[in-house]
Amino acid sequence: MVFGRSSSLAVEVSATPGPGQRIFQRLRFEILPSTFAIVFGITLTLCVRGYQFGESNHNVYLIDALRHAWGGKLLARDWFTTQTFQYHAVFGFLTRQLYRLGIVEPAFLLGQLLLIFFMHVAWFKLVLRLGGTRMTYLISVLMFYVLAGGLGLGVYEFMQDQAFLPSNIANVAMLWGLYFWIARKPAWSGLWLGVAGLFHLNHALIAIGLWTALNLWRMWDNRRMGDPSTSRWGRIWSGVRRDQFRFYLIGSILVLGISIGNVLIALMAVLSQRSGLPFDQYVALYVKLRHAHHYYPLSWPLALWICFLLPIPLAIWAGWRRLHEEGQTNSDVTSQEAEHYACRQAVHIFALFGFLQILALLGAGFWYVSQPLVELSLYRFSIYVKLFSCIGAAWLLYNAGIWDRRIVRVGLIALPLLLGGTFIVVLLNSNSNSAAVDWLAAFIWRHRGVAGLVVILCALLAVYELIYARPWKHWRHDLLHAGGIVAMATVVFFAWGRWLQVVTLPEDEAVYLQMCKWVAGNTPTDALFLVPPAEQSFRLHAQRAIIVNFKGVPQLSGELVQWRDRLRDVLDTQHLEQLRGGDFFETLNNVDQRYRQLSPAYLLSVARKYGADYLITERPMDESLCGPPVYEIASNDAAYYLYHVSR
Repeated sequence: MVFGRSSSLAVEVSATPGPGQRIFQRLRFEILPSTFAIVFGITLTLCVRGYQFGESNHNVYLIDALRHAWGGKLLARDWFTTQTFQYHAVFGFLTRQLYRLGIVEPAFLLGQLLLIFFMHVAWFKLVLRLGGTRMTYLISVLMFYVLAGGLGLGVYEFMQDQAFLPSNIANVAMLWGLYFWIARKPAWSGLWLGVAGLFHLNHALIAIGLWTALNLWRMWDNRRMGDPSTSRWGRIWSGVRRDQFRFYLIGSILVLGISIGNVLIALMAVLSQRSGLPFDQYVALYVKLRHAHHYYPLSWPLALWICFLLPIPLAIWAGWRRLHEEGQTNSDVTSQEAEHYACRQAVHIFALFGFLQILALLGAGFWYVSQPLVELSLYRFSIYVKLFSCIGAAWLLYNAGIWDRRIVRVGLIALPLLLGGTFIVVLLNSNSNSAAVDWLAAFIWRHRGVAGLVVILCALLAVYELIYARPWKHWRHDLLHAGGIVAMATVVFFAWGRWLQVVTLPEDEAVYLQMCKWVAGNTPTDALFLVPPAEQSFRLHAQRAIIVNFKGVPQLSGELVQWRDRLRDVLDTQHLEQLRGGDFFETLNNVDQRYRQLSPAYLLSVARKYGADYLITERPMDESLCGPPVYEIASNDAAYYLYHVSR
């Protein structure tokens, strides 16, 4: 969380170097090693999180832009796209233009790569600003992804759903805002916090609140640390003048001016809503059934809690050590004051985000006291608590001097060897009598590319740091840096694909996607379909309207009523809560199983009730009901049949 003085990145030489030699030394001992570190972080992020387009949650963000890009003709009969509030206005506008230009997929891929790049640059600069080193950054990256792949509470992450999303843009923008606040650049901080609020409503509300709290805390510090001989307001005003008030004023204007539009649009939508579900039904339906993985802490796995909480005590210890060692770390008064300010602000940020998590757990987790508190989605900001705690723990392990740094380096060598040995042992025992061992072996085999890649990268990192601990003026030093960067770039280039993902999202079968493509080219644009409600891709890939699915849930309580009623009709049950499983995957499976149990005659009656033109089933229907299927497709795992209702 907070740190001691950063070690110099340059190498001292006995003779005064010339301009050309200084540039060469800076390239060799600063730029190249720092590039290696950042590329390592980017590569590890890609290996662990991967990338996808148009699957699971991502398609929900694309369909509104797709509809507008075609002048509103597509999905015109779809209630979700025409009658619910789509609140990512800026992201939707940008996506709409990319659709019209026909470059949405390559643009989104480039956008995701840039987001990951800027995330790690901000992370790296944040570590250095707080007194860490390259090694501190590298250890924090390893720790962050080893602990549940970077997931925070509510299964939130910096690169949510492995896709280019407005929340991911906002996450990275807010990280830059936090960095600039710690770096004492309030105007830039206000700008990036405002950008975060521009792209995501939750970030807009939190950015405004966070900016207000940090400024009030800063004013309190000015009052507390000012000249005791002056009055209270005199100390505050003295601190304001010393802190260059105009830059904080500019930052305040930027935060409010950029974010407030998103807030006002959402506020008008909320005020225009008719009465929604009673709060107890809202919690049962929206929180515990549809979004248990985000809002229901009792459903979260124990491993998620352990991985989130584990580095926090180490970060608190690091903060306590750093704030009680001021005056002993730096003989330069200016640098010492800058370090003290950065560390103090890091503590404030960590404490404020930590308070938000406690508030969410108490008021929208273990107990539910308010619907707006649930809708704030405060758990998504636990990613900053996790990142700061991993940075603090990394500093404590490597920079605090509580033990020899060689212990950490030996651990970095032992880690890949231990992981590699574990993988080999598990694979050799894949036919054991233990179900857990067999499952782990199958998992490793499916993701053997990821496992091997992480082991290789950890080993490369360990060897690199062992050599760089005492910089040598030798060609091998430069070759290691350049070779490491080239190796990681090559790995990303050749290994790009979905297999890079360790944590995968639920997705539709390939045969279902093939049916969607057939529908897109062979049915009327304004057709309405009854589809299996567990599906997720029809609106985007078939580009046709549907009655309802489980994934496409509206955000406002007044809109949830229609979603609930449609699901009740399609699944023939008044108790949707009974379909809730232990996690989202199990709930989705229960929804699918329920749909399969329904009789063809009942499905046909529901399709006719909502005026659907076509019906998709997972088993054949009696041809006396509506004739033979218009299209059918099957594989070893799934089969789908498309019927024309009017027949």
